[in-house]
Amino acid sequence: CAPRAPRCEECPLSGLCLALARGTVELRPALPQAAPVIPIEMGTAVIARQGRLYVQKRLPRGVWSSLWEFPGGQVEPGETPERAAVREAREETGLVVRPLDKLAVVRHAYTRYRVTMHAYLMELEGDGEPAPVLTAATAYRWLPLRELGGLAFPTAMRKLIALLERDPRMSALKDS
Repeated sequence: CAPRAPRCEECPLSGLCLALARGTVELRPALPQAAPVIPIEMGTAVIARQGRLYVQKRLPRGVWSSLWEFPGGQVEPGETPERAAVREAREETGLVVRPLDKLAVVRHAYTRYRVTMHAYLMELEGDGEPAPVLTAATAYRWLPLRELGGLAFPTAMRKLIALLERDPRMSALKDS
């Protein structure tokens, strides 16, 4: 049988075919229903300090385990993506940040999820040496933009990095 163009008259099994006998050939094969698409809106913090960007290595379990990322997470009901990025940066790192500019919107799909990631350039509030408290990561680094390519990032983050590399606002971070 060919799913969309059955040739019942040529089929050696047509005498045994229940679909042909019942007149339901056009309903075969019966495909399973597709899983519903789940939209996810995220806020992502691209934290800059002295020409370097903060990245963290995810925990060794769950989605994107042990890959590097910018801090961020899902937008909560009633929250803007910008507020989500600020909140997630604080929850994941303990760092207090303030948004400077919206950098990009990255759309990415995997399995049944459709992610819209809003990325914001952030700066640290206050003075002194930042000391991140890792709650969602096993390691962190402050790196120039040009060195991010040497780390393993999920595809959505790689898309963001590619946009950052072309963004004139990030030129000071490319050469540091």
